[in-house]
Amino acid sequence: MKLSLYQFKHYLDKSLEISEDLQVVVGNNGSGKSTLCEALSILVNASNPHHTSWEEKNSFAKELFELVEDWGFSDTKSPSLNSAPSSPFTKGVWALRLELSEVLFQSIFDGQNCSPKWHMDESSCSKPKYEDKMPYRAFWIQSDHLRVISGEPSERRNFLDDMLTFASPGYEKILRNYRTALTSRNRVIQSILDKEARKEDLSSWNTLLAEYAVQVIRERRTFFTWFNSPSSSGDWVQAKRREEDPGIQVNNLPWNGSYNVSEMDSTSRHSTSSWLGWNDGQQLWTFLHLPGPVRIELSERHTLEEVTKEAFLKLLADYTERDLVVGRTTVGPHLDEISFSVEMYNVWQSTKYILSRGENKILLLAFIRLLGKYVEENSWKKPFFLLDDVLSELDEDHTHILCQLFADTTTIMTTQPNHTAGLPTDITMTKL
Repeated sequence: MKLSLYQFKHYLDKSLEISEDLQVVVGNNGSGKSTLCEALSILVNASNPHHTSWEEKNSFAKELFELVEDWGFSDTKSPSLNSAPSSPFTKGVWALRLELSEVLFQSIFDGQNCSPKWHMDESSCSKPKYEDKMPYRAFWIQSDHLRVISGEPSERRNFLDDMLTFASPGYEKILRNYRTALTSRNRVIQSILDKEARKEDLSSWNTLLAEYAVQVIRERRTFFTWFNSPSSSGDWVQAKRREEDPGIQVNNLPWNGSYNVSEMDSTSRHSTSSWLGWNDGQQLWTFLHLPGPVRIELSERHTLEEVTKEAFLKLLADYTERDLVVGRTTVGPHLDEISFSVEMYNVWQSTKYILSRGENKILLLAFIRLLGKYVEENSWKKPFFLLDDVLSELDEDHTHILCQLFADTTTIMTTQPNHTAGLPTDITMTKL
């Protein structure tokens, strides 16, 4: 496949061959590695991965346009994108193109509308049609994502939401609606405290919040139910071990845990666990060279036995008085958390304190790889991993493991020149 960028960030006219397997893009800081990932994320997911406006993605080109005018280079050649405007260095305009074997996908921002237009084979089309025909879902993993294990609970929660948004296009809308309803309900609570509204005014927002909260909870539990199934990582790890040793015998083994809701402690926190480990020693944690079995938990602050709108409305009613004391909504999926732990000497402890930064990073990337498998099994799309600057803090051993994790996927891995030790010699490598 081939990626082309026109007036996007600091690329005026750039084309790059993209492998359908693992590919490493090497460049110094400021060379445009993240820009390539952002362009691919926009083209593949048909959405804006950053909170910056669409116009700002042309910001550097605007500055260069003024420099070109000052320098008198008005006869500069026009860009090569057929569907892009023909005049050189056009202000406020950018275009992206991804050429696949059968379909040409394009995103063109003309500076006149608030969002880009989507094209297939030179013809404009609706965004839903574009998304339906695109055979990939992109996972753009940035440096902030890779630090979530050592971060705050809100960072891990946002990480999970980002990953589920990548995996499921509809999740972003559900989450946005939930957050809007939550913000509105909190404003009503403040108005009640300021004597500007009555408690009865919460009713309509309770109904709306419950509708979207149930959808968020179901999406998260659906993923963790799949994640906790024997086939989610068992078959995949077994295949990896057979690649290392074709003669090895690996049986299908159950997870050490199952999807259930069980009390964690006296504060009524509950968890849904996914354990990355097997009883016979053929564990994922040994494949990742970690010191013990690891597990990932979705901890629900207030668990619903039945995930229904009526059950969540009852939960809101039970905590209304507390909400009015605290001044905000104190129940809901916005308070849930994802955690990572490792078993050492028969005690489960947070990987934040036990594992090195490199080990935590490789664990998180293994989790992301499984998210890609989730996409493959639950849709006809293939994951497209964009691993931005992931090799820092990894030694040669873990770099080799990372390449094994993503060897059979469409992956762009960006890095700086001084972080290439441990990469396989036969890997596709592109220098910027």
